[in-house]
Amino acid sequence: MDKEELYLDRRVLTTKRSLKKALLAFLAHEQFNNLNVTDISKAAGITRSSFYNHYPNKEELLRSLMAEKHRELLYAYRKPFLNKHPFPFNRLTPSELYLFNNIFQNADYYSIILKSDLSSLVEDRMFESFKKINLEEGNVRDNNVQSDLLASYLAYAVVGLIKQWVHEDYKYEPEFMNAQILELMKISPYKTFHIRLDRSYK
Repeated sequence: MDKEELYLDRRVLTTKRSLKKALLAFLAHEQFNNLNVTDISKAAGITRSSFYNHYPNKEELLRSLMAEKHRELLYAYRKPFLNKHPFPFNRLTPSELYLFNNIFQNADYYSIILKSDLSSLVEDRMFESFKKINLEEGNVRDNNVQSDLLASYLAYAVVGLIKQWVHEDYKYEPEFMNAQILELMKISPYKTFHIRLDRSYK
């Protein structure tokens, strides 16, 4: 549950959830800039004036929705490191990872948001947060690579896999994706990229 919702009464909580659900439904086929408070309120089953009792504008409603999902995602990403940092990635096991489980549990959100005009905003936020966790709580070190560059490399990789998985409609199980991300982290680029000697292609 979103922290800001912990002390709300049930009616307020229900209304806020209805507004977030309505916003998300619109984002499946409309750009955010084309939406207005009246349409969102009507879809949520409340009046326009009631909307403003909860949010000052549609931007704040979006911020609240994205912040809620982002907190849940970061908890899933950080969970293996809790009380264990610094914690080397090479000691992790797939059963300790929850990242892709969280994405799948919130598929209704990610399937829409990562295919919307807000996708880059969400991806950039993921990247910055993952990078920070990699640096501060994970043990992303290499004798030949600067730690901040390695942390960025891993963060971009994770965001890229999330985006591809969502765009391919979750073709693999979450547990499989958790295992794959660990295997990918163990592979050095020189082991996976090969120069093609045949120059006949154009």
